[in-house]
Amino acid sequence: MSEASVIIRYTNRSLSRARNLKILLDYIWPLNNIEIILSVMEHDIKIKHKKVHKIFSPDKFESAKANNIGAHNASTNIFIFQDADIMFHRKCYQKIINNINSGFGSIRVGERCVNLGENNIPKLKRNPELILRHEFNSCFRDAPGACIALSRKSFKDVGGHCELFKVYGWEDVYFRYKVKKLTSQKCLNQQMIHLPHEINYQMGKQAVNAELYQELLSVDGGDCIKMSNRDREDLLRKYPNI
Repeated sequence: MSEASVIIRYTNRSLSRARNLKILLDYIWPLNNIEIILSVMEHDIKIKHKKVHKIFSPDKFESAKANNIGAHNASTNIFIFQDADIMFHRKCYQKIINNINSGFGSIRVGERCVNLGENNIPKLKRNPELILRHEFNSCFRDAPGACIALSRKSFKDVGGHCELFKVYGWEDVYFRYKVKKLTSQKCLNQQMIHLPHEINYQMGKQAVNAELYQELLSVDGGDCIKMSNRDREDLLRKYPNI
């Protein structure tokens, strides 16, 4: 029986991204207590794993909407949002479940993420356990903002992912901001790895979303409760069964 839902948004932008998704799914699908919700933004994406629940998000590149639709289709009360190019050790999933069941509203896997070089991909395919247990000492980046787990109640309380952000960029930072401010959060302090891929070709939207992020935080002095109330009203209107 599934205890948690891993929600992955995905758009088929390149061969390397498709490869990264396969590596991730191959690694986590054997976990019997995890259901995998793949929120895809193209109809023609084919997934071989029978355990993966593929759902369709109608607007290409709309990351916030794809995450909300994924949550809307989840059957459990624990949501684990994970980027398609981010991996962490299998042991973290049970730690997430245990901590949320013990009363934490949200869980952050870690604060750091390692950019994995292309030369490590063959090693990762052969023995992911070895790579994911390895402590890297260089090429760090901030952990992705939306790689967060939270209870269904906490997700509704913070208003889900804000769909005012278009395409992608900063919607994850804003989500992380709300979750950290409004839930009892625990960080597992685990290392994550970022799988290599081409440079994003929608980068132009990031500047617009960065302005929106600053605008949202400036309203009412950054009153997170008022922001989450507005986002929750929008979330429950669009996804009443969440």
